Amino acid sequence: MNVNDDLIDKIEDYLRGRLHKNEAVLFEQEIEANAELKELVGIHRFEIEAIEYLVEKDLLDKIRKWDTEPVQEMPAPKGIKWLKWINWSLFVMCLLAGIWYFENRLKTGSDAEKIHEFKEPSTDIIPEIPGNKEETSAPVATEKSDKNTAPNKDTRPSPQANEYLALADAFYQQPEHLVSNLKSPALDVPSTRISRAAQAFKEGQFKTVIALLRNLTPEDEPQQYEMVRELLAHAYFKSGEYPAAAAVFKSIADAKLIANMNDRAEWYLVLSLLPDYKKEKDQVDNWLHKMVDPAMEHGYAGSALELQQQLSKMNNH
Repeated sequence: MNVNDDLIDKIEDYLRGRLHKNEAVLFEQEIEANAELKELVGIHRFEIEAIEYLVEKDLLDKIRKWDTEPVQEMPAPKGIKWLKWINWSLFVMCLLAGIWYFENRLKTGSDAEKIHEFKEPSTDIIPEIPGNKEETSAPVATEKSDKNTAPNKDTRPSPQANEYLALADAFYQQPEHLVSNLKSPALDVPSTRISRAAQAFKEGQFKTVIALLRNLTPEDEPQQYEMVRELLAHAYFKSGEYPAAAAVFKSIADAKLIANMNDRAEWYLVLSLLPDYKKEKDQVDNWLHKMVDPAMEHGYAGSALELQQQLSKMNNH
């Protein structure tokens, strides 16, 4: 690690709280990822605390000395006897300031207390915010349901998570040509499962899309299976079935078939995990950290950085 004056200055600014909040968050991530940098920050933190301790100790010793030693009065020259009263006034003011300072220090903790204390996120129940309003859906097609899906199970997040749900809705934008990208010949036949699902998605009948596509296999649509799965994942998201959407988006991202599709799947995976952020915090933070890394050249790096900043504000609120 290259230790230079710029790095030392940045560490000083970080420890003294002079960094911008977003820059401080990024620097903390860099500290956690670099053992040498973490050790260097610890050394500087110790040095600052030691200097503050010595300054406070010196001031306390002087105050005690003032209390025990008599003040030697110098004969005041003629015409300026009023200076004696000024000296006494300054002494009393310094004494009161010192007493006030140390009383406050004792209330807030010991002299070796760390410089920065990070507040835990509030655990108060957040007032309910209206979630994602699904368009009126048609009755679900009568097909064999998935064995692992409980038909009456409510997969929506609890009211406490609605703040993160609202954030996911705010960042969600349906990809352009999501339906029109499907170029399978099956779309030309109105009776096929894929064409019916595409039409249902256009009409906002997301439950119908799920019923039509959730049991689809690669053999049913070998050429554009992942694109059909992407349509299914967005239908899950639009229906508020976020865990199911996250599972499908992750399977697409893990396949790593096309760079653009992979980046897109990772971004919508994060949005699908976001409504349950309290539980999925580690996953969300790890994905966002990967996306904002310049070396990754991620297609959604800008959106990921903005979301990362919003989460930081909410967690520090």
